[in-house]
Amino acid sequence: MNRRGMLAVTAAVLSAAASVSAVGVAGAQQSPEIDQVREASTALYASLSSLDVGRVERFWAHESYVRYIGPTSKAAAVGWDEVKKAIEAGNAALSARRVVLTQAHIQINGRLAWEVGIEMTQRTLKNGEVLNTQSLVTNIYEKKNGEWLMVTHHASAMPR
Repeated sequence: MNRRGMLAVTAAVLSAAASVSAVGVAGAQQSPEIDQVREASTALYASLSSLDVGRVERFWAHESYVRYIGPTSKAAAVGWDEVKKAIEAGNAALSARRVVLTQAHIQINGRLAWEVGIEMTQRTLKNGEVLNTQSLVTNIYEKKNGEWLMVTHHASAMPR
């Protein structure tokens, strides 16, 4: 399957997942656990806008099984050390970034939570060029020692 076909399938799957998640969230919006995941997500996205990997790493599990796939990734970064390198490499080309998650839907099952939404990113390259992008995103969190930590981030460029 070509890249465009894969993106279409990904969009369809994420759309379906968002619909299913919306049902779960609607019935559990008052859940303290959902609120905790939402707070962790909000803090994580604020840290991404700082371009400081030290702030970002606080919200990630530092495990061998974590995964990161950005919208321009050619492969998954596997394990915290590789994830950190991928984040640092992305930050190196930028002088500023603003990133927010919209239309987020959160679902929890035991120690795992997943969040599906649309990432809105404005990146300013070091040469001054400004890039605005939207990505379909799935984030997976694991509850470790009372905190919800990111274990997987997968963002795909919005189909055109």
